[in-house]
Amino acid sequence: MLPVQSSSASVRGEIVIRRAVARDAKRLSRLVRGSRAYEGPYAAMVSDYRVGPDYIENHQVFVA
Repeated sequence: MLPVQSSSASVRGEIVIRRAVARDAKRLSRLVRGSRAYEGPYAAMVSDYRVGPDYIENHQVFVA
């Protein structure tokens, strides 16, 4: 497990990586759907994709 850094890390410009929690689900879903990796013909693959809280709880998902 990665150590959790204090909120002052963002003030210094550091990137803090932490384990995702259920409340991150909507932001993660938007990140996937807005990713340039799925532009053009691939957009349909993720247009309805949703990262659910259950997925986050059952898998190792991290946010930065």
